[in-house]
Amino acid sequence: MEIVWRILQQVWLLTEAMAPWLLIGFGAAGVCAYFLPESLIERHLAKPGAGSVLKSVLIGMPLPLCSCGVIPVAAGLRKMGASKGAVAAFTASTPQTGIDSIAATYSLMGGIFTLIRVITDIVSGIAAGLAITLHESRTPPKPETADPVLSNECKSGSRCGPSEEDAHPDPRRHWLPTVLKEGFINLPREIGRAVIVGILLGGAISAFIPADLLGMTGSNRLVTYLVVTLAAVPLYVCATGSIPFAFGLIHAGLPPGAVVIFLVVGPATNTATLAAMVKLVGKTETVLYATVLVVCAWIAGYVADQIEGLEIAGLGSASDAGTTGWITTASAITVTLVLLAAVLPRRRKTRD
Repeated sequence: MEIVWRILQQVWLLTEAMAPWLLIGFGAAGVCAYFLPESLIERHLAKPGAGSVLKSVLIGMPLPLCSCGVIPVAAGLRKMGASKGAVAAFTASTPQTGIDSIAATYSLMGGIFTLIRVITDIVSGIAAGLAITLHESRTPPKPETADPVLSNECKSGSRCGPSEEDAHPDPRRHWLPTVLKEGFINLPREIGRAVIVGILLGGAISAFIPADLLGMTGSNRLVTYLVVTLAAVPLYVCATGSIPFAFGLIHAGLPPGAVVIFLVVGPATNTATLAAMVKLVGKTETVLYATVLVVCAWIAGYVADQIEGLEIAGLGSASDAGTTGWITTASAITVTLVLLAAVLPRRRKTRD
């Protein structure tokens, strides 16, 4: 019973940490679905290739979306016609850095760390997108079937993404109901189960990872890299929230390279993101996505460890990463209701 209670506690803490960003992501996806014409997405992001991948990275980098806030936006882009490579590049690059995260990294860890993080963000996003694009080009085309990302409304031929009318929205129209419906009803119906499964898995993993896991690595750099990677991949940590924790890792004696790996892998992957990516781009592509990110992180970590005299420049507090209050609690309750409302009707339909 104690184990169950511990898992439930971690699931709730994870939900609280993710909820504000999920709500922002759902809202942003709804706004994109209404105001961005589908033709614009098709023109810039739909064609597989380096161009759409690079544009996705440049679009995603400055956005202050966390790793779970990016899921609804990525799903919306995919629904509107963005290629798998573009979606992967956007999903990889957006959570790693944002304007707020870059500023926080500089204030806590100095200019060199910030530069390494930004460069790794760009390189890993492009690499993940190109890897999936290359894989897709070498994979024999499947028979024409309905895209699994599309909702039932899309399959039936009704509204899917912005209509021609939405390409030039009339300000006199009531846009808010459409934004809310697209962002908080239609999109959760498509990715809700994946997010729920990811949260449950992430909570279970958090409950069983020993508190002194990083201290068990000893002085072996390879083992340290491996342990940090295994700890960072499944756990939810947002780009800004990861910085005070990474700051603490340095003071705990970990090499700078291991901290760089945590800063790259932590925000860009977690169980909820990976579960959603399986739905958005496919299982093989998701494995490729995670592998490329880890390889890029290890290379960046190794480079960081070769820089002599690399030290953090400032001091800060890790308390900001764990701050909770009525906003996070209200957000967690709201997200729970949104996801349950999205999932439960589909279960009832399955029974009928």
